[in-house]
Amino acid sequence: MILDFDDLKAILNLAESSESEYPALEYLMDATESAVKIYCSCEFEYQATYSETIQVTGSRRIIDLTLLPISSVSSVTVDGEAISSSDYRINSSWGIKLSSQVTDADVVVTYSGGHQRQSIPKALRKALNMQVAYEFQSIDQIGATSVRTEGGTVERPALQLLPEVRRLLQPFRHPMRSRW
Repeated sequence: MILDFDDLKAILNLAESSESEYPALEYLMDATESAVKIYCSCEFEYQATYSETIQVTGSRRIIDLTLLPISSVSSVTVDGEAISSSDYRINSSWGIKLSSQVTDADVVVTYSGGHQRQSIPKALRKALNMQVAYEFQSIDQIGATSVRTEGGTVERPALQLLPEVRRLLQPFRHPMRSRW
């Protein structure tokens, strides 16, 4: 998990020292990380060994990978045949570029990548914390389109990533896969 309970504890001024004392917060932390992974079309948490199968339909040389940034590639196979490291180039921001086209093939790439906990970019951490804090502070109103109190009525946007969170996440979106 990229999010850190201690960061959120300080932001939200929580009294209890254990994450398990706040089950709703645990849920929101998980849900927010999932939403951000979908929005950015990639994974961020470091993994030393990650194997990904890409089913290529048609012809292409570009193989976009999920776990970013890419640290190293240990192997690439095309339809079960290993290819030499001299037959592809690594781009840490999106994947690998093969020296020749592959057509209608299964490409398996084993690699390492993602961010170590201590090196998670501040903007990424800030975006996640901001979204969780916003949702946690209005947990009893999730799904409501308006909230009525004695002081009046407040319209609430549909549950989605906050505009500022989306702005902060722009640099982390997968350049080959981002949809919206």
